[in-house]
Amino acid sequence: MQGDLIEACPVVVFSEALTFDGGQDLQSMMTALSGAAGLQSVRSIVMTQACDLQQQKVRNVILCPAYALPDYRAAWTTREQSNAGTQPNEKRWIKHVDEIKKGRIWNLTMLMKREASANVGLTTLTTIVDFHEVFSVPTPFLRLWIQKTNQPRLRLRPPYREHLSQGFARFFMRVGLPVDIEEI
Repeated sequence: MQGDLIEACPVVVFSEALTFDGGQDLQSMMTALSGAAGLQSVRSIVMTQACDLQQQKVRNVILCPAYALPDYRAAWTTREQSNAGTQPNEKRWIKHVDEIKKGRIWNLTMLMKREASANVGLTTLTTIVDFHEVFSVPTPFLRLWIQKTNQPRLRLRPPYREHLSQGFARFFMRVGLPVDIEEI
């Protein structure tokens, strides 16, 4: 279902070192592409609309990576350190997280942590969903994967599921104008 958090879902990824040059013929490009594909386990969240999944209208399920906040912070710190002249600190981190919460970083959305309750023993940390990476897996594979792994999973409920979907839509529907609109 849309909004299901899937732990360690295998997805196809391409090597970051994959490069092409203008002198390659099509067959060489295809060989390079197929040699760069591999599987990676990714904590992800289902983005495909619930109605499309329920009515079996899609062959593939769309997933986006979902990072627990401490994991996201570690990656953010590494990125900040690699930027020349930038030093990560607590003030910058708090500002960055606040920008995500307010929806000002288009490719990211935040999901609240969930504490286990008496009737549901699942807990998850605050999670950051990144729309920059989108994965696709065959629907029958994902259904069987969930069944075979028998892993308990959290599912976003309305209106949180719709909030996630809206963030995804805002990211894809952005339109950059060639010339900014002048102030009136």
